[in-house]
Amino acid sequence: MLGGLVERESHVVEVESEDGVAKQFEADGGVEEAIGFVDGLANTTIGVDVSEAMLESARKRFPLVGFICGDVSRTPHLLDQIGPFDLVTLWRFIAPAEPALRLEALSAVSRRMQEGAILVVNNNANSRSLHGVALGLRARVKGSPPRRDRAQSSISHRQLCQHLESVGLVVEETRGICYLPEHATRRMPSWLWAPIERLLGRLNVVPNYAVNQLIIARRPRSKDG
Repeated sequence: MLGGLVERESHVVEVESEDGVAKQFEADGGVEEAIGFVDGLANTTIGVDVSEAMLESARKRFPLVGFICGDVSRTPHLLDQIGPFDLVTLWRFIAPAEPALRLEALSAVSRRMQEGAILVVNNNANSRSLHGVALGLRARVKGSPPRRDRAQSSISHRQLCQHLESVGLVVEETRGICYLPEHATRRMPSWLWAPIERLLGRLNVVPNYAVNQLIIARRPRSKDG
């Protein structure tokens, strides 16, 4: 049984490997940080990052982990020679990718997942979050159109779930990480906003509207399996 900590200290995802050899794959904009969460939970771990400098640092910290330098969103066939995997984590990966490449990248990831495998994907720029709504309202008040670069580097919870389902995955759970608009918390002392964030995260009442989310999806097993 493979257990991976994916949200604070209270939420654990478990993945069972049929052959007893658990494998995990990480792809993100900070692979060293991501592997730090799940290091030691699998017999085989592979990290992918676009930055060779980032990977050099990660190799020193995790000498037993395999690393690949590349951009899965632009070269999805990069994954064809590795895996399949029991657990895949994508951190700060989907929203920054060009909108036209997101679906192709998720399809490549889905193809390298075992039946029953879990995908933990981080949406760090939910366009329909409370923060996103606040930015939209502020733009309307000022009479200025929303920034195009911000719109292209964000994705709504609904859009991301639709992408996951279209590549054959089943969305099982969404966990909200932070909710409050950043420009509001900058004006508030941490003793005031931090407890609010912790309470909202613990209750997880409206995760679809969190600024930062963890979405857990699974590749279903075949009916005859």
